[in-house]
Amino acid sequence: MYRIGDVGRVGNLCGAGAAEMVLAGMVDTSGYSSDLQQKYQGMFITEVKLDIEGSSLSPGAYGFGFTKDGKFIVMDVGANDVLSVASKTDDKLRRPVPLKIVEEGGIYRLYAGKKWVGLKTQ
Repeated sequence: MYRIGDVGRVGNLCGAGAAEMVLAGMVDTSGYSSDLQQKYQGMFITEVKLDIEGSSLSPGAYGFGFTKDGKFIVMDVGANDVLSVASKTDDKLRRPVPLKIVEEGGIYRLYAGKKWVGLKTQ
């Protein structure tokens, strides 16, 4: 798993309070079926309700992925889709990395390479 900074820092990046956190990490899916590999690239844990591109996500543990057709999919632990929204691409990003969270204009961008979605706490 690729961890972004320390847990406290990640929680604060997404605007969560001191006792609440939002954590994202990459997952090695090399042993998974090809169907699951195509949409499951990371894990996502949130202790706060989130708005992801206008759709609501309850606190919990989830898998996520950016699809080739421009979607960001969030799945429950049973690999059932619970949220699907359009992702965006930042073609001007000079040095894309596998995963990062960046604050811009009051919205936190969850990046995977050049693809991203906006996150806000509710």
